[in-house]
Amino acid sequence: MPKLNYLELNNPVKQPKFFQSIRIQNNFPFQNLTEFELNATSAVISAAARVLPNVVKLGLCLQDGNGSCFKDLSDMPRLCKLKILGTRETTFARHELLALRALNRLEKLTIKTSEGNGLHDMLALQFTNSDFDAMVSGMPELRKLEFEVIWENRSVSILSSLSEHCPKLEELDLDGSYDLQALNDTSTVMFPNLKSLRIDDCVVHYIPVRLTPLQLGRLIDNHAPILEDLAFMVDFDDNPVLLAWHDIRG
Repeated sequence: MPKLNYLELNNPVKQPKFFQSIRIQNNFPFQNLTEFELNATSAVISAAARVLPNVVKLGLCLQDGNGSCFKDLSDMPRLCKLKILGTRETTFARHELLALRALNRLEKLTIKTSEGNGLHDMLALQFTNSDFDAMVSGMPELRKLEFEVIWENRSVSILSSLSEHCPKLEELDLDGSYDLQALNDTSTVMFPNLKSLRIDDCVVHYIPVRLTPLQLGRLIDNHAPILEDLAFMVDFDDNPVLLAWHDIRG
């Protein structure tokens, strides 16, 4: 299939042998394939990664509840866009998520629950904010991040990590609430290129609110001066900080 550049396998692939047998017959069977979508288990995805060295855009629908395939995605050195959808309760080990930092050409990364499969959590075990920092430290080209993975004690420090390591970031969608008041301690613009920001809320229930909605709105405007789309999933339409930000932006 020398001219094939796009392939989508909607039906779940259940056995790694499907790709292993292809590799036995031909080490480079898909030389021109640049976009691939696969519905499979982690074991199958690992086998597929070894025969897809030139894929730029990869869409994965995980049929099991882990990310053991992530380490093998480094066999795809040209990967720029990666979408990982969970179809069930998914638990990632710390080393699985850290393996993603090897993908230093990534421009878009999505890890979230697949629509139409109900509400399933995506959890990270023994994962810390420092681990998140290490993960994104290998993604200097990142422009879009959708990250619905949950771990204990998430904090606003992950925004500092993204600001430091991903200066080109334009779209950010994070699960969870973050105390944006903490950004008041940072004088430099954190996200000069950010156009879209979506989080659950900009305050955390156990942290005292020190700033007014207007002050928080100004703080967001200062750190993301070209922001066009701001959304808080809590009080989606009536969030006072969101309303204040809209007033500031006119």
